[in-house]
Amino acid sequence: RQGGQRGGMDPDMEHIFQTFFGNGASFSFGGGPQYHRQQQQQRQGGQQQQQQQRAPPEGASFNLMQVLPILFFFLITFANFGSENTSATLYTLARDPKHPYKKETAARGVAYFVGESFERKYQGKDEQLEELEAGVEVEVLRNLNAKCEVETKHGRQMAKVAKTAGDAKALHKAMQPGPNCEKLAKIFPEQI
Repeated sequence: RQGGQRGGMDPDMEHIFQTFFGNGASFSFGGGPQYHRQQQQQRQGGQQQQQQQRAPPEGASFNLMQVLPILFFFLITFANFGSENTSATLYTLARDPKHPYKKETAARGVAYFVGESFERKYQGKDEQLEELEAGVEVEVLRNLNAKCEVETKHGRQMAKVAKTAGDAKALHKAMQPGPNCEKLAKIFPEQI
């Protein structure tokens, strides 16, 4: 394919190069006219180079446009951070200064703690309160399941050690459910 083409390279190669590296690159695989133009531009230097250094790069505004959605996301996130619109800020599972008032779910009697504005927000809104309390119970169930699983694994390890040592008393103790497993069985008996 060398007949009639510059330097033996296919013009499509130059197009592929331009596709990957942008139209601003002036490069020719065959050392043709573009290569010589580039050499001429490099020799000129001086004022053109200084002007280019003072001018902002062409992609600067484009880069800002790429970053704006991310900045907007963080702005929205932090703007809502202080508000009490999420259920996570409406209650906690442990008493703290912002949530000093103890409540219990109607279905299972699971304790949770609320702030001063809770009663006002849920007064007369039984369906929403039921949904919130169901969420409280699901959170407690997940926490207890995870803790019970850890206690059970630890108990199995202790049982193996006790069997190996021939210690019947330690084996009996290792086989007993941990406090989180007992609490899980008491509140959610269908889960055991």
